Amino acid sequence: MWDWSLFTNNSHLSYFVGLDADETKPQTILSGDRNLISATIMPLKGVLNVTTKDQIEWTKAIHNQAGNVGLGDGSAHQSTTPTLNKQFQAAFNSTTQAVHRIALPE
Repeated sequence: MWDWSLFTNNSHLSYFVGLDADETKPQTILSGDRNLISATIMPLKGVLNVTTKDQIEWTKAIHNQAGNVGLGDGSAHQSTTPTLNKQFQAAFNSTTQAVHRIALPE
């Protein structure tokens, strides 16, 4: 029998999952590369509560200070740090939520 927990770490997953993505709200964030850092959210693992005050940045790992983001409408986009934060702001603007949750491998 397979134990899924053996595969939910940085050795096996290269992305995060947006837990509040919604296909009826196309600007919500469904997924993205896991190479994130933040001065306001620590540590960056497990389920994170991202607010409008948080700044998230791409690291040099994976795509050299860029990353891919999948949206609620099914589209995918490569983004820089400024466009990543704009996308989080667009997700906030498209919902009434004060927090958007993302799940990162531990």
